[in-house]
Amino acid sequence: MESIDYQGRKLLKWTHGPSTFLLDAENGGRLINWNIQLADGSFRDIIHWPDLSEKNAQFDWESAQGGHSILFPFAGRSINKEKQNFWKDLQNQEHPMPQNGFAKRSKFKTIKTEAHQIVLELCQDTAFREAYPFEYELTLEYAFDAVGFKVFLSLENLGDRPILWSAGHAFHFKLPWHDHLSVSNYRVAHSAKKQLYPQISGGISGETLSGEAIALNDAGLYKSLLTKLKSNTFKLGPKGGEEDIGITFLEDYPSYSTWNALLLKELNPSNQFLEVQALMSAPNSHSHKKGLHVVEAESKSTFALEISLL
Repeated sequence: MESIDYQGRKLLKWTHGPSTFLLDAENGGRLINWNIQLADGSFRDIIHWPDLSEKNAQFDWESAQGGHSILFPFAGRSINKEKQNFWKDLQNQEHPMPQNGFAKRSKFKTIKTEAHQIVLELCQDTAFREAYPFEYELTLEYAFDAVGFKVFLSLENLGDRPILWSAGHAFHFKLPWHDHLSVSNYRVAHSAKKQLYPQISGGISGETLSGEAIALNDAGLYKSLLTKLKSNTFKLGPKGGEEDIGITFLEDYPSYSTWNALLLKELNPSNQFLEVQALMSAPNSHSHKKGLHVVEAESKSTFALEISLL
């Protein structure tokens, strides 16, 4: 691991085999970029990050569409009785909640580093206390490998009452990977039994899925949730099956559930990236109760993923 200057910000850099990872540990714990060196010596981005240099910048760091972000404590929109950006806890108390929570805008501190691993802890800000008024500790761990990484998000309930969470991860994958390919050449392979769509009211509706793959140029795919999983790995890549990215929900952790879901949120109009969200459950589960996750008093829960080249 080394510290580097990147587009005006201090980042941490890991190199493991052909892979290089850049992490903004302090600001949101965001993985900024993952790229690999190919056999011919060239490099290919797996996780996309835009050029934020003064000449080309359209966004600042916080609003940039790129990298990997933590969606905590709740992914997506929170809606309580049609009130946008509010949620109700198990004691029937209502609280404000910004879309996708507040972790992306929070500070993290480093509590452990090793050769290919880092563990961070969320620095709790009084500004977010009203949204999530509980005694807890949130840790974020990355474990880097030659062809991928694992990410562990752990919520420890330090209080005497149960608390809810339904977190997620947002990834911006570079697409397409080769100049001669277009979006129509790619697909997502899955084992989901349901394709659901979040509703403006906060509920979800959808249909039973048939088949095991959906083309990325299928307009009905976007902003839909693939859930009720029969196996724990999604594959994103060319229709021929080569060069897949695997998105795997790790089973040996408390937050693994058939209600875990993949949300293909946005295909960038210039075809630079595809935003994919890996979620503990459909958004607003504290209201519709599908895939609801509870951390009991003085207990701990972990949501774990592996992102890898297959």
